[in-house]
Amino acid sequence: MSHVIKRMYQINVPDIKAGENFEVRMGIETTGDYETEEARLEIILAPGTRVENIVTPYLRYGFRLLENQRDGYTYFYGQHREDSWKPITYVRLIADEDLKDAGLRTIGEFTYYTWQGIKGVSIPVVANVITTCEVAVLVNSKVVAAWQDLTTTGWVYSYEVDFDIALEHEPIETWEVSCVLPKGTQLYKKPWAETTFDQTSGLFKMFKPAAKQPNEAGSTLSIAFQLLYPAALGQHPSLETLNALKGSYTYAR
Repeated sequence: MSHVIKRMYQINVPDIKAGENFEVRMGIETTGDYETEEARLEIILAPGTRVENIVTPYLRYGFRLLENQRDGYTYFYGQHREDSWKPITYVRLIADEDLKDAGLRTIGEFTYYTWQGIKGVSIPVVANVITTCEVAVLVNSKVVAAWQDLTTTGWVYSYEVDFDIALEHEPIETWEVSCVLPKGTQLYKKPWAETTFDQTSGLFKMFKPAAKQPNEAGSTLSIAFQLLYPAALGQHPSLETLNALKGSYTYAR
């Protein structure tokens, strides 16, 4: 049986990031002959990526994962006896968290096999790997007001935190500010950022919400929020300083 696929080529070179799904579109040129059922397209991947699906439009579904759960193939099953491969096949993949080494990389090989298992044309699969750098930054805070809450008799401190992004690089992707608060402290007025607060450890975090756009390099984040301290602490000078205040951000490279 002759090889029906005479040429394959990669249409797009996707940008890929660890933990994200992406798609590679493969162009297919055939001889014009009908294909025989159980011919297949197979993708074998390097560590760091794994296939989720291979979609062949207007053909019956025949995708299978290999035992390693990383590689896979799709059989040819036509809707009609006169069917053949379509001009585009969509390969949907996932980048694992351990993906490293930024830049253009060959992440695998895409191969055609006849229904008899004879290897035909094969091409490398290329992607642009984008990794992130984490940068620790100096975070400054100040108290802009303090007053006693009449309901709880605790003390409310209103803070303003400045987070300086001074380096020249691409816009930041994520950022985080954290501090450790005394036991019994409550968030009185939330900041515009997302927050988490572990009452057991006292660890309070503010971070970039997923819906917000990245901030440009050279900008300053100003984050205002208010904390309600237990009445037993009183209006103590130590409350004017946020303990173990830290900040960091990540940017793509």
